[in-house]
Amino acid sequence: MANSIGIDQVSRRFGEVVAVDNLQLEIKAGEFFTLLGSSGSGKSTLLKMIAGFDQPTNGCILFDGADVTRMPANRRPCNTVFQDLALFPHMSVAQNVGYGLRVRRLAKSVQIEKVRDALQLVDLDGYQDRDIMALSGGQRQRVALARSLVMEPGILLLDEPLTGLDERLRQQMRDEFGRLHKKTAATFVLVTHNQDEAMSLSDRMAIMHHGRLVQVGTPDEILHRPTNEFVARFVGLESIVVPDRVEKRGAGLEVIINGRRTEIPGFHGEVLPEKIAIRSDRMTLEAGEHGIPATLVEQHFRGRYYECTLAMRDDTRLTAEISVDAMPEGMDTGKTTSLGLQAGALVPVMT
Repeated sequence: MANSIGIDQVSRRFGEVVAVDNLQLEIKAGEFFTLLGSSGSGKSTLLKMIAGFDQPTNGCILFDGADVTRMPANRRPCNTVFQDLALFPHMSVAQNVGYGLRVRRLAKSVQIEKVRDALQLVDLDGYQDRDIMALSGGQRQRVALARSLVMEPGILLLDEPLTGLDERLRQQMRDEFGRLHKKTAATFVLVTHNQDEAMSLSDRMAIMHHGRLVQVGTPDEILHRPTNEFVARFVGLESIVVPDRVEKRGAGLEVIINGRRTEIPGFHGEVLPEKIAIRSDRMTLEAGEHGIPATLVEQHFRGRYYECTLAMRDDTRLTAEISVDAMPEGMDTGKTTSLGLQAGALVPVMT
């Protein structure tokens, strides 16, 4: 059964260093929740306190409303998949997966059945007798998942488990986490610095910075309504401009950028944004003068698209991802072009 997690005014200090600063957070039972932040933001420290490997300097950790702050890690209804996996190299796959069951002294027949079920869950049925060191990186990841899932935890904690895998394996294991979450219905908490992982897996996510929560919301909310410029840049909205003018127009905004007028629908805030982010995947390069005038500074071929750096008249730099098929012929560095904006290209950035 999935457990909810409450973080009630939790801080963690190491001498004068404040790793986690007075956090208040509720994670729903059965939710896939991601803690997203750069190195040193406090996300792994928070995960260790949830797991019971570390204790808060002050505040409480709650599972289903019950205070577990002083409860030992081995008594908590959660398991952790670590970045280094922590598999035993001298044990077989089955021995690794069943280690926790042996510690609990379950009957041998029950252990065998549960290990088999856990390996089937991660598509490793028949690998029971394999040597751990003979497995691929992705297969070892699956063993680590099976070892955690075999204990039937209400909470599964994932501490940057995809670090070190190549891109193909990262995508494969990312899909695996999503599938297992739906199948087990447990509460998943993922720690990562990779925004693609957070955006593709999370029901909700929290952006952490200097031990604090900067924004909590769904991936869609954070991508389209970032709280501030830090959040916008962290989720990949690097092209940020100061518009000539911003005005409220009905249920949206009218924005003038480099003398060109455009609209942002569905803006319901009372305070007008001072800056606007432009999504790199929603820009086009066009002939004529209907778009925003800009100069092509650099272009790099990225396989399926060209990554183009554009300079506006105030020398603000934008990055556009232009598909290979949509790249205008004869578009050379130093050439003036017209920047077009597709639907959803503009994102208000609050300060």
